[in-house]
Amino acid sequence: MATVLNLLDLTNDISENAHRNAENKKKIKTSVNSLILINTNTLKSGADITFEIIVNMDPKIVCSFYVSVRQTCYVSITVTFKPNVPDTFKYELSLYHINSTMTLNFLEVLHLENITEKSTFNCMQPLQIFTSTWYGNSNRIDLFSENLINMHLCVYCRITRKDIIIPLEVEIPPSEMGQQFYSLYENKTLTDFKIISRDNQVFLAHKVVLAARSPVFNEFQESQKNEVEINDFRSDIVELMLRHIYTDSIENLNEENVEAVLAIADKYGLKNLKLLCMQQISKCVNNIAKALDSFSIAENYNVTEFKEMAVEFIKNNRLNL
Repeated sequence: MATVLNLLDLTNDISENAHRNAENKKKIKTSVNSLILINTNTLKSGADITFEIIVNMDPKIVCSFYVSVRQTCYVSITVTFKPNVPDTFKYELSLYHINSTMTLNFLEVLHLENITEKSTFNCMQPLQIFTSTWYGNSNRIDLFSENLINMHLCVYCRITRKDIIIPLEVEIPPSEMGQQFYSLYENKTLTDFKIISRDNQVFLAHKVVLAARSPVFNEFQESQKNEVEINDFRSDIVELMLRHIYTDSIENLNEENVEAVLAIADKYGLKNLKLLCMQQISKCVNNIAKALDSFSIAENYNVTEFKEMAVEFIKNNRLNL
């Protein structure tokens, strides 16, 4: 009897190439890794061990293994495939033995090409599984425990597609543009525009950034104004809006301030900030009443996309809420 366990990876010691290409292989699956546990009682009986490993799902390709022990000290492995494998498919089969000290020992590598249902690939390796001792006319067969783990022969099998070219990919780090723009605002570098909140806090900003992000601020650019008073919002709300203008993200948005931030986003034409606010509001929508409330808020601040989602939510959940 044999048990086959599929593994993502057993050890980095198997090959430097496997480690080097680990990130690429997450994207293109080229290998199947299996740990095969074979009961020594079955081997001792002289019966061949048969098991299968699926190496490809589309089309489905199954790799069959036949394992036996020859003359107590050789392990024989025969490999076949079914059904017929596409002509372009090439496989590399690497076999390793794990001994009682959990050491991984290389057995053999088979290069499998031009595979059909009639193809057979053979491997025979010296590996002491049993000891044979004669007592008079009788032959005593014992287990050679150094090569076994809990009375099992343990074989690690790695089957790799060799006809797939893993593309050369250049990893692009996350953009730092938002943080770099925000540092201009935070450090007051070359500012040329002044915003005064209703509690008289002054914010220094850049006309060109404000104009690019907001159609309303763009009008100030055209009118040559260098400052504006925002008398209908607290300084903390103005600060959140400016952070979004420079970073295209929002922090510290919560149930208490979200509607005020939504209002200032609507006033200055910041569409993405409006959606971020409605996303925060939607987290509290768990019944029809709250869905209607959120619909009303979206209507007040012209968030058309959310109005449609709220209607869909009500239609889908009218029988459950």
